[in-house]
Amino acid sequence: MSNGLPIYKDIEGRVVVVTGASVGLGAVMAQALALQGAHVFAVARTKARLDEFADRVNATAGRSAITPIAGDVASRRLCEDVVAAAIEKFDRLDIVINNAGVGSNHARPDGFQGTLKFWNCDPELWVEAVTINGIAPFYMTHAAVPHMIKGGWGRIINNTTNFHTMLGPGRSCYGPGKAALEASTLIWSKELEGTGVTSNVIIPGGPTATPIHEKSRGIPLDQMLKADIMGPPVLWLASSSSDGVTGRRFSARHWDTALPAQEAAMKASQPAAWDTLSTRVAIAPQYIES
Repeated sequence: MSNGLPIYKDIEGRVVVVTGASVGLGAVMAQALALQGAHVFAVARTKARLDEFADRVNATAGRSAITPIAGDVASRRLCEDVVAAAIEKFDRLDIVINNAGVGSNHARPDGFQGTLKFWNCDPELWVEAVTINGIAPFYMTHAAVPHMIKGGWGRIINNTTNFHTMLGPGRSCYGPGKAALEASTLIWSKELEGTGVTSNVIIPGGPTATPIHEKSRGIPLDQMLKADIMGPPVLWLASSSSDGVTGRRFSARHWDTALPAQEAAMKASQPAAWDTLSTRVAIAPQYIES
């Protein structure tokens, strides 16, 4: 059952963790993988909403495709427990999709109006946002990758954001965490070279009609991108069709479903992180840290 998406037969039986999986982009990606035969451990903070999502997808799939785990990915223990649950049940873990995140308004003090500048942020909420957006993916991936390396194959797929959003005013609690995740993606891709495990970024490519944007940007939800655009690229990344592709960022907005998947992937991607900066800044070799 593919739900109208391209079918990748080798996804069947894969064991996947998706964070922030109960709504929005995470729900789209978790469902797309579940309906192609993957075993998905769906992680989110709101148990009732997560259980409802799992029940709905499992009913559509006709099997227990989604295992819901309610908890906060900002907890290292929770991330380790999720990985342990996957290994205990299936003795493998193939794919981690670090999608959970909180938005620019997370650190807004009660009653604060206007653009939220960094000195007006609630410091505790600022740290919480950076932890969820930038540190939690490390916790989850740190626990998962040894199992992928042991299996000789794996996928790390991180949801970051557009650069103008990452670096825009009013986003001091959002940009730093996403920038950390962007940099981590590229570092991990280099450190995992030769293991069979790849590390890539996937983004929608613009404001998307998801709960995180319901009260921001001043753009009506019906004028935003639809969350289901994440389906085709995440399926390709989760399949053996993307073997060897690593250190890239993929924009779902620019994924042309009319093209063959390999061509669509090439046109919708670019190097992750800030590779172009290396050609613009001349630094004497003795000042470059090893």
